[in-house]
This record gives sequence, structure tokens and C-alpha cells, in this order.
Amino acid sequence: VSQSQAVSTGITNAIAVAADLGSNVAGTGHNCALLSDSSVKCWGTGTSFVLGNGSTASSSTPVSAAVGVASAITPVGAPEVPEWASVTQKLRSLVLNWITPANNGSALTAISLKYSGGAKDGQVACTPVVTDTSCTITDLNPLFTYSFALAASNALGTSSVAISPAYSTQTSGTTDGWNWQDSTNSMTITGCLTSCDNVVIPRTLVGDSVTSIGSSAFTSGLVVSVALPHSVSSIATDSFGTQKLPLTNLTTFGTQINGSATVGSALTVSGTGWLATASKQYAWLRDGQAITGATKSRYVPTSDDFGKSIAAVVTLRKTGYIATTLTSSGIVINAGNLPATSTPRVSGVFRIGRTLTAATGTWSTGTAFTYRWLSGGTPVPDASQSTYTLGLTDLGKSISVEITGSKFGYVSRTRTSVGHDILPGIQSAITGLGIIGSLKVGQELTSSLVGAQYSFQWLRGGAVISGATSSSYTATVSDIGRYLSLRVTRAQSGYLNTTKTVKASTVTIR
Repeated sequence: VSQSQAVSTGITNAIAVAADLGSNVAGTGHNCALLSDSSVKCWGTGTSFVLGNGSTASSSTPVSAAVGVASAITPVGAPEVPEWASVTQKLRSLVLNWITPANNGSALTAISLKYSGGAKDGQVACTPVVTDTSCTITDLNPLFTYSFALAASNALGTSSVAISPAYSTQTSGTTDGWNWQDSTNSMTITGCLTSCDNVVIPRTLVGDSVTSIGSSAFTSGLVVSVALPHSVSSIATDSFGTQKLPLTNLTTFGTQINGSATVGSALTVSGTGWLATASKQYAWLRDGQAITGATKSRYVPTSDDFGKSIAAVVTLRKTGYIATTLTSSGIVINAGNLPATSTPRVSGVFRIGRTLTAATGTWSTGTAFTYRWLSGGTPVPDASQSTYTLGLTDLGKSISVEITGSKFGYVSRTRTSVGHDILPGIQSAITGLGIIGSLKVGQELTSSLVGAQYSFQWLRGGAVISGATSSSYTATVSDIGRYLSLRVTRAQSGYLNTTKTVKASTVTIR
């Protein structure tokens, strides 16, 4: 629509306007504005795509034009050299931290972290992904120091290597009231700072197993009892000074649980280096808590123990020695096997139409059951109850039941009954059968029961009348003075035929 006065476009940030671009762009009757954000908007007649939006349609309001094509950043080269950050010393491990280097225009593809120098020079220390900025190196020898080489790679190459300073692991300290020292072969308790009368040796310190007791560890105070974890394998002869006899004859204890770690299987505890004449007191632990009543050297795990850690505790006492409690390592209890049971049985009449009942046999208390009936060895769809009604498809097949017993803490067990061959069913007796009509020569007699399931035979004096096999019969002179009867047979698929005979009176002359 032509306008005699200007119409506002709504553009407020134009820095240049070109009207009717003429020879530069084919077409007339359009305008374009260059905006302060370097974008372009055009409006007016859209002939020959002059509005720059990919359309020939005209627009009375400004539309955004697609100006230019974004150019890809050209990669410069390999990444910059990574920069090491902090390193945390732990027991037999180091936590290394670094700063991700600039990738110089090409995305990082790998971070390489290897040992530098020493026996492991050039070996991979860990395999971080490109987004990682830290890595934990484990299983380090506390007697050695370690340096590491760090590099980054992208599609254009690998950076120079950044070599870390040499670091060692944490080898001594004070934790939870204990002085300790870590050496190449063991974590050693070197002193008790508090509560040194009834000593309980921790199994681990700062994540490392306590494996030995150092010299003069418990010379302060009067040690009455000591509890040793299974990880302790040596005790210095002068660990307890002159208080009482040393525990050297217990240092090879190595408490061991014998037996299958399954519910229902007996476990026993044994060990070496025990004082032969010492009195022994036993306890069993479930996830660290004492099991009520479990005070013998033999213990049978129950379903309460399934999936939990079981440990044995032995306390040794003898005059002249420090009372010592020795704890084994824990073992996780797996599912046991349900006890053997008698074979399931199927009771009932093994004919079509009859209902069978499954008897589970003898199982342990608390067992839950599921049922699956088999016809000819094949599971019957939806037959999952303790009873099953025989259908036509079972005729001539062997029927059995499969019973699965389930109980928490035990592996499910399945037993199958003996199979039984299925015979045809027995129909109910025919009822309501009678002869309708007058017993006179020439009169028609009819069965009170009719239908495709019935077949008929008329009898004269108990003998078959040839050809008289329909539901009706007309008396003849041959029947005079004789009694007539009707034999009806009913057929049903899968069942034996059933027959009934009804007797009429003597036929008279018309």
C-alpha cells in the first residue's frame, strides 16, 4: 500500500540505511538497514529474494537477512604444557592435581600421566579422561619417592611434558590415640597414647591395615587385655615391657573360619599359635555385632546372616598372660540350599473333567511355594495354583506338577512329581429320558431327549429293531403284545459314551 507519509519500522539501532539498492541488487521498492550489532534487516517488495531471508514474499515490516557465512576457527597447534597444582600425600598413595592446559583451538583428545624416573619410568600411572583434573596413584612403596610426567594431546599433536617434583607417601602419624609408622612391609603400632590398660588394636589406620605391633608400644600403664584384629601378624617381644609375658606365642594366630559361607552350613573357627592350655571363649559377630547365643566354636548361619559379614572372636585367658581377644576376618554369607525334601505328589482321579491337587511334600518351615502344571512335559498356560482341572487337551498325555520352594537366604529349589496318564472322562448319568406317544399300532413314539449328542436304538422285547435308530418310531403289527424300549447313547468329546434304556408298556391293537 502506497503511503504519502513515512511509517515507523520499529528499528532503533540502525547505523546505515540503503534504499532501492539499484544495480547492486536486482529489484526495486525495498530498503535495508545495517544495525549496530552488525546484523541486517530489510523490508518492502521481495522480488528476486532481495530481502535476503530466502523468500520472494514482500514484507511491510523488517525481516532479518542472512548476511555472510560464519568462518571456522583455524586450529593453531598442539595444546599448551599442563600445569601441576597440589599433591596430597596419603598412606601408600598420592593424589595428583593439575590445571587443564589451553587446547590452542583443537579439542583435547587425551591426558597422559606416567611415572618419571625410577624403576617405573615411562609406565602409565593412571588413565584420566580429558575432563579430569586429578588422579589417585595407589600401592606405592613408603620407602621410595615418585615423580610424574604429565602431557596433553589434541588432533594436531602432543604438548611438552610437565615433570612433577618428587613426592613420598605419608609414613607416620598419630591417629585415634595411636602412634603409628608405615614401612615397606607393614603398618606398625609404635605406641599407645590413651586407654592402655584394655587395648583394642584398630584393624586399619587411615585406610591401611595394621599388621604388626612395635617395640615398647604398651609400656605405659598396666595392660589387662588386648584385642587383636586378624591383620596383625607380628608382635615385638618387648611390646609390653616387663608387665607380663609377651604374646609371641600368639603372633601367628591367623584366625580362620572353616566351612562353606552359606546359610545352613556349619562354620567352625580355628587358628595357629594359640596357647594350648589357655581357656577359650567364643563369640560370633554379624556385621560387627555379637550374635545372641552364638558362644561355641561352631556356628550355623541362618537366613538372618544372608548377605552379611560373619566374623569369629576368640578370647584366650591364662595365668601369667595378658587376656587376649583375637578376631578373624569377616566372610560374607551366601544363599544356602533348601534341605532335601520328598517328591511332590498329585492326587485325584486322572480323567478329563476332574480336578487334581498337588501335595508339596516335606520342606523346611517358612518355605513359600509356586506351582506349575505340565501336560506332556510342557507347561500349561496360567496353571499356577495348587489344583488343576483336566481339560480336553490333556487327554492321553502325562500330567505332572512342578513345585518350586523359596525361602529368604536360600537358593530356590524345584521338584517335579511323577507323571500320570490322563484317561477319558466319565459323563454324568442321562436324566429326563422317556417315551412320548400312544402304544398302539400305527402310532408314533418319540424320545423325550433329542439333539446331535444323542444316538437312538429302539428295541422290541429287548431285541434290536433293525433300522430303528431315529428319535421316533411308529409301532407295527409285529409289536402287538410286545413291549418296546428305547436305548439312548450320549457322546461328549474327551469322555466315554454313556447309555440309558427306558422301557415302555406292551403295544396293543389300534
